[in-house]
Amino acid sequence: MSDVKLSIVDEKENIPFISDYKNLDNIGFYPWTLAFKRNAMDTYKRIFNKKNISEPILNFITNNKFYLAKEKFVPALETLFKYKTFDMEAYTIVLVNGKYIPEISDEEDLPFSIYSDGINNCLIDNPDFLQNRVFIGNDLFVSLNSAYLHDGVVLKVSKSEKLSKPIHIISLHISDDKVLFSTPRIIIELEEGAKLDLLESSLSLSGAKYFENKVLQIDLKAGSTLNHYRYFSNSDDSLCIERDFVECGDRAKYNTYNCISKSGIMDMKYNFNILSNAELNSYTSVYSAGKNKVNFVADISHIASNSSSNVEFVGVANDNSNISFSTLLNTSALLDNIKTNQLSKILLLSENANGFIKPFQSIYSQNVSAFHGATVSGIKNDDLFFLNTRGINEDDAKNIIYKSYLLSAFSSIKNSLVLDEFIKFYWDD
Repeated sequence: MSDVKLSIVDEKENIPFISDYKNLDNIGFYPWTLAFKRNAMDTYKRIFNKKNISEPILNFITNNKFYLAKEKFVPALETLFKYKTFDMEAYTIVLVNGKYIPEISDEEDLPFSIYSDGINNCLIDNPDFLQNRVFIGNDLFVSLNSAYLHDGVVLKVSKSEKLSKPIHIISLHISDDKVLFSTPRIIIELEEGAKLDLLESSLSLSGAKYFENKVLQIDLKAGSTLNHYRYFSNSDDSLCIERDFVECGDRAKYNTYNCISKSGIMDMKYNFNILSNAELNSYTSVYSAGKNKVNFVADISHIASNSSSNVEFVGVANDNSNISFSTLLNTSALLDNIKTNQLSKILLLSENANGFIKPFQSIYSQNVSAFHGATVSGIKNDDLFFLNTRGINEDDAKNIIYKSYLLSAFSSIKNSLVLDEFIKFYWDD
């Protein structure tokens, strides 16, 4: 395990940055890969001064020294099964500290119509596939991910393919007393008419300390469908920053359900582009306790007619934790028949917990049906009284109320096996 040599860019700002990226492992042996890294670092250096970084993120970066895990860690199968979470039959793909682990992944068992590999392997063996797919972007942390780009997962589903069982991506975070820094990128592409159920788990072993800077790219071609079920259980000593980019092509459908039971410091932004006759449904449920800080943003762009989107956030904040939900809706001019809905709800369980909701809609076409709602509240005394009169003590009554509140985000899940798993994640915790 080697020091990444994170250095101070400006004495006034303590922000991580690669002082000499040539000392890091190069990705592949092709000119465009090194140029990609160089351009990403130049982009990062250009924009970091212009972007506001929240205080929790800045404090985490300032107060820790980060390391890259140079060696691949292969956990025993017993460890993997212990952390498999979704107790369902599935093809398994495993990442440990952002690195793809083929030894305990099921890539050889996948049908020929499914291409799966690690980003690092793909950059070496099939760089042309990725050259026009990876991007740097104008986001501070996307450019940082690009500069450090080393590994992750590539998953491509062929035209009209419909798997009989899901694919499960498991990301494990394992560390000792050092704070590991990882930059996984997951690229998922469904060709025309393909359909996939995807499970995704992000988990940390007890006491793990890490800074994960992740980018997820999803490209859904015409008529494809992706049902995406995600579970996050992060260490309290973690900083997780994720940027998701989802392109819903014509007649494509994307359903995503995100269950966060433990968060640490978490900052996620969904970027949704919705084309003609496409449908997007996103449901996120967050439980935050201790001193955890959670920030979610959904940037929803309707760029073609006859499209729909539904984005819902549900959060429960306990102790001294903080939850923030923001939605940014944009519709292009001259669009017809747009349907969109945003709903955000936060339940506060303590006087020191905080909830913040910011809905924003920028609508430039006339034929739009748009709704939004936002509530921040505590547990109602009437609800507690009702359960108390049924012989349920106050602590158990509060647990029933807030766990039911969290699970309300998943009422539209049609897969009963997945719904049972989400209930288990919250109810058995």
